[in-house]
Amino acid sequence: MYDPTIPEIIKQAALRYGIKEKIGESFYDFSKNPAYRRFNIETALAKIHGTVLQPGEEFSFAKIIYNKGMREFKMGWVINQGKEERAVGGGICGAATTVFMAAYRSGLQITERKQHSIWYRSLYPLEILGLDAAVYKPRPDMRFINNTGAPLMMVVTYPQKSVANFQIWGTKHFDTITLDGPNYNKGHTRWIRTIQYRDGTVAVDEILSYFPKRI
Repeated sequence: MYDPTIPEIIKQAALRYGIKEKIGESFYDFSKNPAYRRFNIETALAKIHGTVLQPGEEFSFAKIIYNKGMREFKMGWVINQGKEERAVGGGICGAATTVFMAAYRSGLQITERKQHSIWYRSLYPLEILGLDAAVYKPRPDMRFINNTGAPLMMVVTYPQKSVANFQIWGTKHFDTITLDGPNYNKGHTRWIRTIQYRDGTVAVDEILSYFPKRI
């Protein structure tokens, strides 16, 4: 039966890779961001749209985004070692954060993620405090492993202009995921993720961030 809520690319992937269901997603409203950030975020997400990750394969944000250099991105403001400076690619971290949040909510194994040195309330909502992902060529990167035992596909849609819905489709390997956070105290932020896997095992991990400047 035709379901208009399922992107066509997923219908094709279901036949080719046996992808069954949406296992996690994130939303990012960047409509109030400067024009260069909006452009760079959409350009970066477009590079990831349709990516298939096989079981056990590691996803590298930097490898996909920077494989052809920075020519496709616009100049803007970036954070380099705690300081703002003009550089090509300002805003790419918004795309990395969007992908990271979807992976985190999908129960995937996070292998690399670095926070920003500054938290901008104008760019990221406080409810995701500490779930940001800072990236820049060649490091830091944002990486995770497909630990579901089945192929995954990553898809981005735009339910509204400059509002990204990043989805991860595959086969669920968990029954429930509980996220506890952000727990904030004197610059320190902590998230705890509890995953109840379908084989009955339970895994608990945490993400710690520190923002020395007042939020």
